[in-house]
Amino acid sequence: RLGQGADVLLIRSHWPAARAASGLDSHPLTDARVTEQVDVAGLKPAAARRTGSIPVPRTTPCDAACIGQTFHGRTSLNNFSAQRSPARRVVIVGGGFAGACMAVQLVRRSSQPLAITVIDPAPVAGPGLAYSATDPEHRLNAPTYVHSLLPEDAWHFSRWVQARGILETDPQALRPDGAAYVRRSDFGRYLDETLRDHAHWPATGSRIQHLQDQATSLSCAAPHWQVQTAGGHALVAELVVIA
Repeated sequence: RLGQGADVLLIRSHWPAARAASGLDSHPLTDARVTEQVDVAGLKPAAARRTGSIPVPRTTPCDAACIGQTFHGRTSLNNFSAQRSPARRVVIVGGGFAGACMAVQLVRRSSQPLAITVIDPAPVAGPGLAYSATDPEHRLNAPTYVHSLLPEDAWHFSRWVQARGILETDPQALRPDGAAYVRRSDFGRYLDETLRDHAHWPATGSRIQHLQDQATSLSCAAPHWQVQTAGGHALVAELVVIA
């Protein structure tokens, strides 16, 4: 459980690791919960071809995500409301897809304030190497509805694509069966924006910051961990995730 001793995680899959790391109150996510929101078999690809859009269900409660107001690499980790319990410090080493998923899920599922620092040398956290591609021919290898950053809302990315008119500017993304295979660079933008949207979570006072730097060492000084960076930062945390 987060806060009861110090832990280090090496993750490959974002959601199981986030749940195991935090001990947060949540319900298991199953395929049944996804299909309750969307009956994939009931989609009408013909409608998508006519309208040039992705068929998506009505807006779900997951759309009520709070919009972060700050996302700066030097934001103080101690800028929390005095009425709240002290924020648990989390350091995520790696700001690609896995790191972004971990940060977002911890913020959404935690019942206590978290001060999350994502360490990554890239100027933008989220896209990582895989989704920083600039070649317009580099596309996702699966439709939008399997690339949501929110496992409980399979259509989150599809709605993002629609809201930003991606298919109008990139009509080749839409296939004859109605599925959309968008550019990797667009998915990188989605990861960046979704991470920013969770940078300040008013429900708990949790915050996410991106430290544009590179982790060089990790040491334990029980009950805490310390991550040293190439830029001279020494970050102390109760939980460290190597993503």
